[in-house]
Amino acid sequence: MDVVVILCEDNQAACLLRRFLRECNIQPPRERVAPPGLGSGEQFVRRMYPSELDFCRKNSSKLIVCTDADSFSLKQREQQLDNACQGEKISPRTLEDRVALFIPKRNIETWLKFLTGHSEVNETEDYSSYGSHRADKKICQAAAEAFYQYCKGQKPRPAPLPSLESACQEARRVI
Repeated sequence: MDVVVILCEDNQAACLLRRFLRECNIQPPRERVAPPGLGSGEQFVRRMYPSELDFCRKNSSKLIVCTDADSFSLKQREQQLDNACQGEKISPRTLEDRVALFIPKRNIETWLKFLTGHSEVNETEDYSSYGSHRADKKICQAAAEAFYQYCKGQKPRPAPLPSLESACQEARRVI
């Protein structure tokens, strides 16, 4: 059985990904979540990414990395992760790696709000207050179900969010 590792910024993202994996009949993941109150979640993910990528390569595991784009583009955030690998003398992610990068633009709450039926959501506004940064299990479950259906093409796609579309493409690397 394949081991799936989740590396993410906060409990809200971990909750969404854990429940998304359940929808995909993959459980339970090993989780690496930034400890609350100890600095930037993005920096935690960037710092841990090279060793988690190396671990997954050595153990034939799968890795899902979730880090907010914030004001950066998806490509810029991905480049920052590649740079972190190079700084640790680890080869950046390749097409052969079973590693998915989920990079919500601006933040995970953007996806949560969109996936729970708010079609007016865009990727420029800050929705960080949606879900109150706690792992709201009801919101996570509803969003995970919609995310799964969305990626499988079973859910109508009103004005899709580009970062969510990208995550659906990335998910194919691990599910």
